[in-house]
Amino acid sequence: MHSHFTTLLQALFIITCLTASAATPNHKKHRTSLTEPQLEQTAPAAGTTRDITITNPAQQLSGEWEIQEVRRKRVMTADRAYLQFDFNNARVYGSSGCNFINGSIINTNSIAISFKNLTTTHHSCVTASAEQAILKALHDTHSMRADTDGHITNLYFVSSHGSTILSMRRTDLAALDGAWQVHMIDSLRVTDDNIRVVIDATQGEFHADATNVINGNTRIDYNVPASIQFENLHPTDDNVVLTATESQLMLALEETAVYNLGAGGELQLIDINGVSRVTLQRINLR
Repeated sequence: MHSHFTTLLQALFIITCLTASAATPNHKKHRTSLTEPQLEQTAPAAGTTRDITITNPAQQLSGEWEIQEVRRKRVMTADRAYLQFDFNNARVYGSSGCNFINGSIINTNSIAISFKNLTTTHHSCVTASAEQAILKALHDTHSMRADTDGHITNLYFVSSHGSTILSMRRTDLAALDGAWQVHMIDSLRVTDDNIRVVIDATQGEFHADATNVINGNTRIDYNVPASIQFENLHPTDDNVVLTATESQLMLALEETAVYNLGAGGELQLIDINGVSRVTLQRINLR
């Protein structure tokens, strides 16, 4: 009897331990199951390179481009090296990092490009070899191609042998300037076609015109590709009540970190996580 009772107690003890063990959370597994999905949700998505079909260089490529690489080597110059293309007037301007560049564009079809009558100023530069490499690459340019990588648009000049000899990224603040219609906010279509913004990135000013007028400033971090931030946003009348769309627009603008200017003229304002917050479409004010 005693033996049977002892055996019963031992069985009950084992069952109790197993039950407690099952009920007690495994902290290691618990942390893993929470952490991994959070990282997947908050980590910026890796950039995906997408080729751009060049059909209208004047519309797609006019503006300013920062020189990044010459013959696949990083450009290191005293000042910022860039090129500005005016395809409508067949002109190229810019800087080799110390001296200014001026010349003519020969663009016989959508991707064929070469340069003639290139002239530069004659300042003495500590980075003369890099500048000479840029000028030689322009002389050797035969065609061009473009792509996007995340929110960055890239332009490449290619030699007659098919090798990439000059790599650039779009940095044209003037391309942001002007009037835009708010098309989407946080992936939602804006049905009110009268919500418009005016960006003056070169002067650091911003205005939005909806039910109420909102003013503010733009700020550029030149160490960050395609940087733009909106600050000091406020309605002209502090006593007004903003509409839900206006409030949503202000919040999205305040969280903007960079921009992407699409080949078709669409402007996306993107936050630090790579999420498109505002989509704008160019309009002409008469």
